[in-house]
Amino acid sequence: MCRLFLLAFILILKPFDTFSQKSSLPTDSIAKIEVVLKHLADSITKGSTDQGRMGACAEFNPRFFDLLADPNTFNYPFDSLTTISKLKSPDGRTRIYTWILPSKMEGTYKYFGVIQRMNIKTGEMKLTGLMELKSLPEEAVDYELRPDSWFPAVYYDIIEKKVGKKIFYFLLGWQGNDRLTTRKVIDVLHFDYWDNVNFGAQMFSDEKKNLKYRVIFEYA
Repeated sequence: MCRLFLLAFILILKPFDTFSQKSSLPTDSIAKIEVVLKHLADSITKGSTDQGRMGACAEFNPRFFDLLADPNTFNYPFDSLTTISKLKSPDGRTRIYTWILPSKMEGTYKYFGVIQRMNIKTGEMKLTGLMELKSLPEEAVDYELRPDSWFPAVYYDIIEKKVGKKIFYFLLGWQGNDRLTTRKVIDVLHFDYWDNVNFGAQMFSDEKKNLKYRVIFEYA
């Protein structure tokens, strides 16, 4: 039990960036790995015990991260991974995956995310892991965040907007807070010149017309 908690803790706290130019896996090989991942992903959300779900997550995460490092996965549908959110930006350059590890005993969730960013000119793909940040909504709306301080959510839509010469991706997400409340999140994903990931932009105003970096609704 302790070992499983330690593994999950390590996976949560280690964001990463990797680059890959060469694809090594054909589609049929990705499909075979997907079969194993589907079984693990289903166990993460449907397992009968917290220990079993955490063990499945500790095995799923590194397998999935390693697979996504291959550029051939950028256009692979992963249709059987129904418990994993998979969104691709309209411009075809960015793909984001998010998923949860629920604790039925505590009524809480742990969040995981990975972003693939494709350089259209060079064919190089950058893979960025996201580290969940535990913060209150009133704190999170006032700051731009990095991959190692992600305000977590499972995203269900992505909207692309161009402001000047810069592209912003508006992410609509869900966050299960606890047994009593749920949150809806509107965040902004954008990249710098080196394709480093940033979350949040001062594009939202509150009732006092103060600019905020993201919008968070909490409800019963």
